[in-house]
Amino acid sequence: MKDNFSQQSSPPVGGVSAAICRRNLLLLLGLYLIYGLIVAGSLSFFWSRESWGISLAWDVPVALVAMVLIAPIQHRLLLLGEEAGLRLLCRNRLWNEILGDWLIHFPFSGSTHHTRMLQLTHYHRPNDVTIDGERICAEKAGFFPLKVGKLLRLSALINWIVSRNNYSFLTNTRNPLLDPQVPPNRTALNIGTAFVLIMFAFLITMYLLNDRWFVPYLLATVPPGMWAITATIFWLLPARYYHYSRMNAPYSSRSMTIQRITFILFLNLTLGWVTYLTGRSAVLNYIVLWAGPYVTTTAACQIIRYWRQHGNLVDGQVAHDRKPRLLGKLFIFPLNSQYHTVKHRFPRTPWAELPALAARTDLPAETDVLNEETLLPLVGNGIPPVEKT
Repeated sequence: MKDNFSQQSSPPVGGVSAAICRRNLLLLLGLYLIYGLIVAGSLSFFWSRESWGISLAWDVPVALVAMVLIAPIQHRLLLLGEEAGLRLLCRNRLWNEILGDWLIHFPFSGSTHHTRMLQLTHYHRPNDVTIDGERICAEKAGFFPLKVGKLLRLSALINWIVSRNNYSFLTNTRNPLLDPQVPPNRTALNIGTAFVLIMFAFLITMYLLNDRWFVPYLLATVPPGMWAITATIFWLLPARYYHYSRMNAPYSSRSMTIQRITFILFLNLTLGWVTYLTGRSAVLNYIVLWAGPYVTTTAACQIIRYWRQHGNLVDGQVAHDRKPRLLGKLFIFPLNSQYHTVKHRFPRTPWAELPALAARTDLPAETDVLNEETLLPLVGNGIPPVEKT
């Protein structure tokens, strides 16, 4: 197995032009606009169905249709998140991280830096069952080799998602991005998880007590108070209790963690106030129209894509290229992901340039390998890592 961290070469292409950056930002805007239209249409039906004299049973097929329509949107967002992990979303390193976190990864309970660690192991040692994060997570969840029937098991899909989001916290002495002397610490992660669960329980309680006079006062004070307490804990928490890796990020794990709970605060305040003002459970709508698709239809599309890219390879083959038709491009291979062989050869190539690169006949035999030199523009330029205290 070739070790892509131990070689050097000059890539024929790579990097983010101003045009690619604008294209990514417009795509993000367009995806959220389409998503907003789907949500608006679904909520209009859910909230007006009774006045239209339509049976409650129709909520189920409408929700299922919405989940299918949302899958291609979330799939594209997650692929843009992978571009952010390779520092291909935006030219400015800091803005690449901020936009990748706030517009993509935080809504999916992840982060750009942790996704980067997963993706770089995938491009570093593709198909290596001991290092490749994508392969490890797929096998752990039982999706490699792919059994189509298992895509109907919600527990397996959730297991796969959790494994990918928490991959950087696995102790793996063969992972070149982790320091074998400093095992990943989950203390900050566990505190953040407790914050999410307590906030969720608070929202459910407020929904059940929605007609009480004190609910708006609790909504205005309890979530910000919980955030202030948790943020203070994170601010005072010693650096050794945060995740540590050999890679530098534009901002520290402490900063990223506080940003994540701030995003969660804004999300929960929005859900809480919408529930109070409408008398309808915004949490339930959020589950149906965001979390639900993410752990079902979107996850299934991602898993099928990975299997079609890396399943049934012959010796010496890194990945498959595919020629999808309309539905295949819509659901399984968005953003030119069918050109996966050339993406592995030149991982720093933005998604929009993959078709032109695949059509070229003058590509060198060498690959745009990920080594200490080529990793530098991806992970930092002198910003010190978190102290190992």
